[in-house]
Amino acid sequence: MSTNPIKVLYWFRTDLRLHDSPALLKALELGPAEFYPVWCWDPYYVYNTPVGPNRWQFLLDSMKDLSNSISRINEQSKLFVIRGEPSITLPYVWRRWGITHLAFEEDDDERHSRPRDASIIKAAKDAGVQVLTSPGHTLYPQVQVMAAAKGKLPASYRGFVNILDKFGPPDPARDPPKSLPDPGPATLDDPLPPEFLEQWKNAWMDRQQPSAKDVNANNRIAQDLAYRSPYPLSGPTGNFEIPTFDELGIHPANTHHRGAQNFARPIQPRIE
Repeated sequence: MSTNPIKVLYWFRTDLRLHDSPALLKALELGPAEFYPVWCWDPYYVYNTPVGPNRWQFLLDSMKDLSNSISRINEQSKLFVIRGEPSITLPYVWRRWGITHLAFEEDDDERHSRPRDASIIKAAKDAGVQVLTSPGHTLYPQVQVMAAAKGKLPASYRGFVNILDKFGPPDPARDPPKSLPDPGPATLDDPLPPEFLEQWKNAWMDRQQPSAKDVNANNRIAQDLAYRSPYPLSGPTGNFEIPTFDELGIHPANTHHRGAQNFARPIQPRIE
């Protein structure tokens, strides 16, 4: 009996790294025939979360470093940056690419991320897409820590340490994968269905309305073009490129601090 090939969409969020990534390794254990490393350029963070130029620089550095790290392991792959609200964009993507599994690292943000993730998990399951998640954002899973604290955060650092002592040392850091499967055909904007395009467009335009407010407007020196390209989901050239400061309309960063795992790891021993 034939079975459909496993096609994994790995959704990177705050885990912009290959090293010490339990969720990523869990996804690769499936032995996928196709593997898509994806980042969603989410208008919620572009317009409704305060982010200054230095933080944008840190993020873009980290995204470029991750994409380069992926390409060093598999020159056919990279970080695919897909532009749009995840709850609208991802279901369209997994239909187009025939995704069988969605995988991502769990997030502890109760205000936005967890409700968003719950919505996307439901949509995936309704579509027959299996979902794999794993903690990894913190040394100890927040759910377990809160359970040990009986739902009440400790009021002192010593109290916090006493709770962590119950768990013993955290798991050791895991090595990055030695190989990554090729992605499959990656086309999206050819063309987009009108009804989907309207929904996608409204999602990011609504983020700029007075009721929502573009909280980063004061940092813009030009119009934001990140969602205004000839290829709405896949960027200016249709190649899923990482956005630039010019696209964001944000004035340049003024810090020497850089993002990227491959920048941070060599200096880590100096600060331990």
